Amino acid sequence: MLGQASYPFSMVEAAFTFILIISVAYGTQTYTQDYFKGETVDIRADRVERASVLLKDYPSGLMELGLTGYEFKVESSQLHIKFDQVNASRNLSYLNYSDINGPSSFEKLNNFCVEKSFENELEFKSCS
Repeated sequence: MLGQASYPFSMVEAAFTFILIISVAYGTQTYTQDYFKGETVDIRADRVERASVLLKDYPSGLMELGLTGYEFKVESSQLHIKFDQVNASRNLSYLNYSDINGPSSFEKLNNFCVEKSFENELEFKSCS
C-alpha cells in the first residue's frame, strides 16, 4: 500500500506566499475603491441634492457630506460632480434659493459641505 507523498513546506515558501497574497489584495484595493467611486457618482449627486432640499426647510445650516476625492463645479443653478471621467449634474433651480455659490471650475474638495445662510443663499464648499 502506497501512502501519499508529503512535500516539506518551508518557512521561505510560506513567507513568499503570504507576501504574494497581501500584495495582490493591496494592489486591487485601490482599483476597487476608484471603481466604486466612479460608479456611484450619480448616487453622490443625489445625496448632495437631498442635502440642499433638506436645508431649504431651515433658516440657516451646514451639512457635512464627507465626499472625499470628488470634484465639484457650480454653474448658475447647475451642480456638477465628477470623479475621473464620470460626471453627474443636478439642476437646483427648483429649490428657489436666491443664490447658489461654489467653485466655477472643477475643484477637488477634501470634505464637502453644503451651507445655507440667513439670506437664503446656498454654498458648496470644503469644510475645515
